[in-house]
Amino acid sequence: MGRRRLAGIVVGLLVALVASGAVVARGSDDGASPSSPADAETTTTTSAPPTSTTGAPPTTTTTVVDESTILLVWTSGGLPPGFADAAAARPEVERTTVVRGGQADLTASAQADGTAVDAAPPGWAYPLDTVAVAPGTYAGFVNDPVDRELIDGLDVGEGLLTASSAELRGVDVGGTLALEGGTVTVVGIVGDRSGAEAELVVHVDDADRFGVGVERFLLAVHDPTQRPTLDAALTELAGTNPVNIRTTADTTRLRHGDSVVPTVQIKLAFGEFAYRDLSGRQVEIDPAWVAENIVTEQVPILGPVRCHRAMIEPLTSALGQLQAEGLAHTVDPATYSGCWNARRMLPGAPLSKHAWGLAVDVNVDGDPRGDFATQHPRFTELMVEAGFEWGGDWRYPDPAHYELDP
Repeated sequence: MGRRRLAGIVVGLLVALVASGAVVARGSDDGASPSSPADAETTTTTSAPPTSTTGAPPTTTTTVVDESTILLVWTSGGLPPGFADAAAARPEVERTTVVRGGQADLTASAQADGTAVDAAPPGWAYPLDTVAVAPGTYAGFVNDPVDRELIDGLDVGEGLLTASSAELRGVDVGGTLALEGGTVTVVGIVGDRSGAEAELVVHVDDADRFGVGVERFLLAVHDPTQRPTLDAALTELAGTNPVNIRTTADTTRLRHGDSVVPTVQIKLAFGEFAYRDLSGRQVEIDPAWVAENIVTEQVPILGPVRCHRAMIEPLTSALGQLQAEGLAHTVDPATYSGCWNARRMLPGAPLSKHAWGLAVDVNVDGDPRGDFATQHPRFTELMVEAGFEWGGDWRYPDPAHYELDP
């Protein structure tokens, strides 16, 4: 179940070309750098007319959006039924696009010449963070001209890898990804931001067959002078669902869960594994990956923990300093609920960071999900300094949760 590294070297060179400003187009050589999309050169490319225009008229490849007018809107677990249409009808909104998404399952991949890259054993798969877009509307929110043209021309049965995903996957343009539900042909590589920080971008008409049909977020071009009125209306439309409303000044990630490190970055830093479902939300992870990455070690205050090996040093640092400051009593080992746990976030949902062994839940009894936090501020401060993200800062807070960032 190990990753194929020869192809990874090839795509490593490809990503280097991406960073240098070379261009990938449908059947061409390269793509734009996610870190500096405005610097990419453009090429003349013929793309198919958009096949879906959900939420707005089709854009053209010359459209450039003022990013200060972009609004990101999402709710945990997906947008409520009817929310996207009602938001698009608001007078403060000029146009919108709805992005679906979730975790697709990759069973095999190959280069254009048929050379195998990934091959999971029967019944196993690699989790793939995937978004499904309506090309004609989503492209109007992408300012990189090469990426915009690739997205505008995306067709059913085709896929776009983000630059980080191409680095991870080792699959070039023209290669194929065999997913549960069908196969897609890779027709280009786009910047991470253009691809919603996901691993794979597919056509909206492919969303259901790949299991990524949930409406995760919408992007809107709005009138900033009417923002308070629009925020109030969107909050009312969301009902009991806490709604997250962001501008490009608030976040660098135009996607749902924008405060959380994207899965592709977790994989690049800490590894990728194949998995298979067991029951409920529990899964089984490639035993070879577990043997290489998951360890049991003693840390201050908590005692033995079973985590990804990368967790031990920062966790030891934070807890050791807390103990040295005489604050060990602020962490109760009896309410520590674990680190490595091979499971999904919910049944049918994407894998949790606990599946990588990259998260700990501490003082669970006093810090319920979605409610108040009783964590000692110094404990949280030390954990953040050590490289952890605190779930208490999330819009739907999880104050017992700390996960390691790459």
